[in-house]
Amino acid sequence: MEKGIKTYGMVGIGALLHFLVDGLCICSLYLMVSPFNASQFVSYFVLYNVLAFLTQPLTGYLVDRLEHKHWILLASMLLLTLAAGFTTISQNGLSSMNAIAISVLLGIGNSLFHVWGGQQVAVQTGNDIRSLGVFVSTGALGLAVGAVFFSWWMLYCFLLAACLLSIWAIQILLRPLPVRDGTVYFQGGGADKRLFSVLIIVVMAVVALRAWLSEDVTADIERTQAMVLLLGLTAMLGKVFGGFLCKWIGLLWAVILMVVGTVASLLSPLSSLLLPLIALFLVNCTMPVTLWLANVLLPQREGLAFGLLAAALMPGYLLTDFTLVTFLVPLVCTIIIELGVLFFLRERRAKVLWASVAINVITNLPLNWLVFSEWIFDLTTLLLAEIIIVIIEALWYFCFVRRWKQAFVYGLLCNTISFLVGMLFILVYYIVIV
Repeated sequence: MEKGIKTYGMVGIGALLHFLVDGLCICSLYLMVSPFNASQFVSYFVLYNVLAFLTQPLTGYLVDRLEHKHWILLASMLLLTLAAGFTTISQNGLSSMNAIAISVLLGIGNSLFHVWGGQQVAVQTGNDIRSLGVFVSTGALGLAVGAVFFSWWMLYCFLLAACLLSIWAIQILLRPLPVRDGTVYFQGGGADKRLFSVLIIVVMAVVALRAWLSEDVTADIERTQAMVLLLGLTAMLGKVFGGFLCKWIGLLWAVILMVVGTVASLLSPLSSLLLPLIALFLVNCTMPVTLWLANVLLPQREGLAFGLLAAALMPGYLLTDFTLVTFLVPLVCTIIIELGVLFFLRERRAKVLWASVAINVITNLPLNWLVFSEWIFDLTTLLLAEIIIVIIEALWYFCFVRRWKQAFVYGLLCNTISFLVGMLFILVYYIVIV
């Protein structure tokens, strides 16, 4: 009985923390910019989101490797507290360095919390799909509440509540920290592992598609304060309901119902505000399904699984602003070039090759979005972005090859060659065609 209370108490506290952390982050960003130049908000918001989403595979890998998981939560709360402090200091004047510092602290703090919470909930509940849905659901409402009601009292109340709940989680629910209790995974040999590597890419693609659909189905709705709250609440309820629906009628039938319902609401000839809300609800019902599948495909790597799916959200959101071809052409070319470089380096391991595909999806789409949005406007800025990507990919490859020198060589050569080929293509295009 006590074990059950601790287990599902962790789910409840994790869900509350998720609401508070996401609400705190968006509240801090709005407070940082609102007294000054509002046009600056987009650049800082992009920086925050890139760090909050795209670093989660790395922070997820860290939380899986770390023996004492509570340090991740403590680090997250420390970074968020520092961000709130910098936001307060900036009331009388916001410098670019302060804004960047706040965005970085919020992004990394948010990233650490999410992988910690996703890993803990999956481990303590045995990958229970209902618990996964409850944990991930509250972030959407937290973002909506933080965006609509942002204020100094909300920032401090949310931060205080998050810190107190974190202490409760560490001192009561996580003593001693559980290893893995009751989680059931498929087991298999080398062939199955290769298949699982392909399947995790498919799951990530589904997550990106879901993110795009979530934005697309509500694109024509006017974002009044009441509507922002309604959309956040709808998304939250969908994530909760999806997990319970899978338990009630089975995973297969639940997914069929979600897909059929979504398609029917999108293709309906009727004109009603209710239809996009229904589509948004059903699309979000799939959230616990993809997270449960990722945990199955990556046994004992729940933090990495959560991080990969979080990173896959970013490409889906970015696709809402541009045509699919705009992103797919450079992405596919980059993947082909970098796979060719790895083959030239005599790399034949399937996990490394699929890792190359995954990291290119994660990094190439945001980079192209920044270029097409003219946030990257000169060669110097582009080179700086490429250097950051080289570092990220080197860290990523190290997770698979386990040798720093080899990982750095892979990251450096793959990106350098793909960058130079891209520049050559642009040069030929302007000389021959333009």
